[in-house]
Amino acid sequence: MLSRQPNSESHKQVFKLGIAEFDVPQLFCQLDLLRKQEAGEYSYWTEKARWLRFEETAESVLGRWSKPHVATLMQTAFLDLKKWLTSGVIILNLATTDNASLAQTVAQALMDKEYFTDVSNAQKLARILTLPHFHHHEKRSVTKTASAVSLAKSSGLIHASTSFVIHSKKGSSESLPKPASAQEMSLLEQEHKVQEDYPIKDPKLDKEYNVKLQRKLQRQSEGASILICPVDFVTEVTMVFVRLDNALELHGLLELKLHSRFIVLFMGPEQQERHLIQVGRAIATILTDD
Repeated sequence: MLSRQPNSESHKQVFKLGIAEFDVPQLFCQLDLLRKQEAGEYSYWTEKARWLRFEETAESVLGRWSKPHVATLMQTAFLDLKKWLTSGVIILNLATTDNASLAQTVAQALMDKEYFTDVSNAQKLARILTLPHFHHHEKRSVTKTASAVSLAKSSGLIHASTSFVIHSKKGSSESLPKPASAQEMSLLEQEHKVQEDYPIKDPKLDKEYNVKLQRKLQRQSEGASILICPVDFVTEVTMVFVRLDNALELHGLLELKLHSRFIVLFMGPEQQERHLIQVGRAIATILTDD
């Protein structure tokens, strides 16, 4: 019996890459949009679309998705994606440990690229990147939950996240806060006691993962996050493409309990929100294309 000889070129390619085609993890992609509170403060991210081979769009009814469909994309979105990939920041094989260190790396990279002229704006972005993500399947009102988080932070029951130190090209940096005074320490102790007596759950630490959707994925699947960040303190559009060295579970970032491999940030003025979403859809479609 004649045995079929494997194609030498394909074998050579597999040997060079070190992986076979079937070893490439399935990729789940999620697009999140930065939202404001009524007071005008950037408070949370909300899920707008997801890709598991095909695109699904979040509908106005909580928990309801459109049927999976082939995305219809504008040519201008691909042209701008190409331009922003050329002019933006690409970080490959990043070794990070959590959301906070990732946020600081991204903000520092944009500062080094001279996208920010003011260190305080880079710090704003770092804090924005650590805001909670609310997913479409969660059985709670995004607005009410975000309001509760904002109220808890303003009252001191939930303290601000880790301070970020961003260095400018001139060598200066915004340092960590000064040590608290005796009066401030007394207030902190009182707040800590109140928090022990009446604990408030931080939504970033109490996520409801989408178990039903999780069952449809392969066990070795990985995640990609597309973050659309329209803000009022920048005037130009840019993007940051991050590929992690080792896939890492960034808690609360995805609606599924997956290890994230790619994080893509699109940032620009608020007037560009719709176009940023279109370009985000374009790269999500590319990442999940078989």
